Amino acid sequence: PAASLPPSESLTRMNLLFTKFLVAFLDKDRPLVLFFDDVQWADRNSIEQIAQFCMSSSCQHVVILMAVRGEEIDNSQTWSNSIQKMQSTEHPIVKLMLQPLDPDDTFKMVSTCLGGLGQPSEQIIRFANHIHRQSGGNPFFAIQLVQSARETGLISFKIDEVTDVGQWQVDDRKMDSDQYHSVVELIQQKIQRISAEAQEVLSIMSCIGDTFNLETVMTTSNQDLAGLFPNIIELQTAGLIVPIINSPETPDFQVEINLKDTMDVQKARSYSFGHDRIQQA
Repeated sequence: PAASLPPSESLTRMNLLFTKFLVAFLDKDRPLVLFFDDVQWADRNSIEQIAQFCMSSSCQHVVILMAVRGEEIDNSQTWSNSIQKMQSTEHPIVKLMLQPLDPDDTFKMVSTCLGGLGQPSEQIIRFANHIHRQSGGNPFFAIQLVQSARETGLISFKIDEVTDVGQWQVDDRKMDSDQYHSVVELIQQKIQRISAEAQEVLSIMSCIGDTFNLETVMTTSNQDLAGLFPNIIELQTAGLIVPIINSPETPDFQVEINLKDTMDVQKARSYSFGHDRIQQA
């Protein structure tokens, strides 16, 4: 075991080990790509650890991608200092600002969600324009709006009895009342449409963290796996949680559950939220 050190020396040792670990994967013939998502949630030590690696002379044959919400780190002194450190190295830093989808892109995405890019009906065009106005070009918001429209009956797929051809129909009256000010408000409405039992389990999950294993959820909710199964399936079907298949916390075990569709619950003992906004909601 490593010798016990004071906090500052222990952090330095950790940074050195982190660098050595990454260097072991670096090869000029096989460059390494590291992607860090939601960096705005990272703690100070993690950000500084990445900066220290970038400043290392061993930082070769690697591309580091970091996704961050700019508005949430603009006033972060830690982020600003780390960026300055990384800019002081010989490695170039490229900042890409992702812009909202334009109306044409939103229309293509909505059309794809509804089954293709053929000749659209006037209703679909109006619906796509409605999605763009509501979402402001935010892809995640737009997808959630389309899913919500299907769940609430704003759009429905109907087959003509004469031609036997199906097409999407839009309820214009519901579209007029389908108004959301933010993606969090939309997700809150979506959560309200699931059962009270599933809502309670989701609330427990949000208190545990952005990822969680079923053992912790079972202990916290005072339920066994058989009782928890229906709620897990309901939350996964609604897209509120997603399984982490083959996670390190996945033990080998089998449980007999009389359910038609277990949706890989037995394979994934760990889960995460479909999006961090879901935990926030």
